[in-house]
Amino acid sequence: MTSDSASSIRLVLSDMDGTILSSERVLSSKTQMAVRHLRDVGIPVALVSARPPQGMVPYIRQLELQGPCAAFNGGLIFDADGAIKYNIVFPTSVAQALLSCLAAHEGDVWFQNKDRWSVRDATRSFVTNESRIIGVQPYEVENLAAEAGDVNRIIAIGDNVEKAARLEQELGEKFAGQASVLRSTPTKINITPAQATKGHALHKLASFYNVSAQQVACLGDAQNDLPMLCEAGMSIAMGQAPETVKEKAAHITGSNAEDGWADAVERFIMPHVVHS
Repeated sequence: MTSDSASSIRLVLSDMDGTILSSERVLSSKTQMAVRHLRDVGIPVALVSARPPQGMVPYIRQLELQGPCAAFNGGLIFDADGAIKYNIVFPTSVAQALLSCLAAHEGDVWFQNKDRWSVRDATRSFVTNESRIIGVQPYEVENLAAEAGDVNRIIAIGDNVEKAARLEQELGEKFAGQASVLRSTPTKINITPAQATKGHALHKLASFYNVSAQQVACLGDAQNDLPMLCEAGMSIAMGQAPETVKEKAAHITGSNAEDGWADAVERFIMPHVVHS
């Protein structure tokens, strides 16, 4: 576990699935109260997710967030009204090269950008499950390579943990400097442009909110949250997070099934809030 370097907290960044959302992917009443408590003392909350923006907006509205949030692991930052403040996509050649390397992948490969989610077969169980989770409808295409000119995120998803871990490592090494390759679940690999990480998102959002990285508290539960947890003044891992995530966090709270997010606000963040 790392040390806590925060002196005062002025911004809270949170992952969504597995963190601020319950196991049923809803915002509990206790979590909503914690967000209101932060707002009442002048601390904004922003969501930082691997999700596309369309899969974030309903929760942003429910929480009544007013400032920018980050989609695609930080590759796209947008205001609460939908206005895009920052957007980075793969060069077409890199997206095509990644697709070629994933040709033998036994699961599914998807492309996503700010407008749509492209899949080869919308009836596949991986696709229908993802659609249910994020509330976004896929767009079925015959040739993914034809979509490679405007891609924020490539997803490789399967059902074998060992193969996903190996693919994550292989792609990360092969495309070092061109892509960030990190899993958001044991079998789901998020591939974004190299600059599109949650660590980069932390610094972009801190700038937008006019605070320093040391004044940011971050909460997360997965491998793709590590870049922001390692950059934050205060890092908090969820109770169900893997040990590789917990060991990088300054604090560990309860699981997302136990209102761990709300408890973290009261136990760890509020004592670092300076009231004006």
